[in-house]
Amino acid sequence: MTPDMTTSALASDSRSISSICSDLHHVSAQLLELRRAHPELATAATGKRDENGMDIDQENTRAAKTTNPALLKQFLEGVRKGRLLLTLLKVANRNALQHERNLRNDLTDQKLSVGKVDLGYQNIKYQRKYLLNEIARCHDMETFYQDVPLVPLEQFHQSAPEELRNATDERQLMINRLQFELEERKRFDAEKRRLLAVKVQLTKANKARKAQITKIENQLESYIESSQSIQDLFQEPMVPIQTHQELLEKLAAAAAAAAAPAPEAAAAETATTVEAGSDETSNLANGETAVDSGSQQSAQMEMDVETNSASTKSRISSKERMPRDDDEDIVL
Repeated sequence: MTPDMTTSALASDSRSISSICSDLHHVSAQLLELRRAHPELATAATGKRDENGMDIDQENTRAAKTTNPALLKQFLEGVRKGRLLLTLLKVANRNALQHERNLRNDLTDQKLSVGKVDLGYQNIKYQRKYLLNEIARCHDMETFYQDVPLVPLEQFHQSAPEELRNATDERQLMINRLQFELEERKRFDAEKRRLLAVKVQLTKANKARKAQITKIENQLESYIESSQSIQDLFQEPMVPIQTHQELLEKLAAAAAAAAAPAPEAAAAETATTVEAGSDETSNLANGETAVDSGSQQSAQMEMDVETNSASTKSRISSKERMPRDDDEDIVL
């Protein structure tokens, strides 16, 4: 039952009860006046009823019938009407009590419903408080992406694609920056793998070249050891070779010194000396020719040794410039 229906029912019951009470009061007043005016019309309490269902005293009724039938009829009508109004008043009282009981039941139901609503409201408040606490925890929670080093925002706006730069929301902007960082790291990782493959190839080439240079060094060392005996020959002291002009000057000086004591003896001696000098000169010329040929051979050998030494030094210097095994890090 709704509150509007309850209010209307209470108003109708109150009007009916008030009208019944007023009618009953009016009938009681009429009956009281009739009793005062006609004392013989007093009703009996014997419990007997007439044809209208009213309890009356048979003797008084006989006396009333014998005295004034119209007055008796009016009195009985008033009694009947009063009893009817009293019955209606009892019915209204019963209805009021039932209505009160229904109102109490409805009030209990309303209280239960209000209690349920209040319990739901408390649950909603608790859920709201819990969600607010969770949101605060999420805001305060430190995530791993906050520690990820990202490119600066200016560089992001310069290098990122157009669809990633147009984000206006801070959250979407952060997601776009993380996505751009992931793509850049994938690209750098692929480039790193390519460079590592190049490094492996260069390392293999360096090892092959090192083996080749080691082989050449071993050959050069064996060649140098084999040429050590020739180098010992070149280290011996060399006698300076006199030229033909120097020999002639020396002979002329000796002849001039011998010609001073006796001209004839000096002339003979000079002639002998000249002949001996000519012989010696011829011998020296022959020796000079032999020495020249030997010196040419020696010079040729020296040139060969110097050439071999220069090539050895150049190869050793190129070896020193070549990377070793411990120089694994190649700058690309």
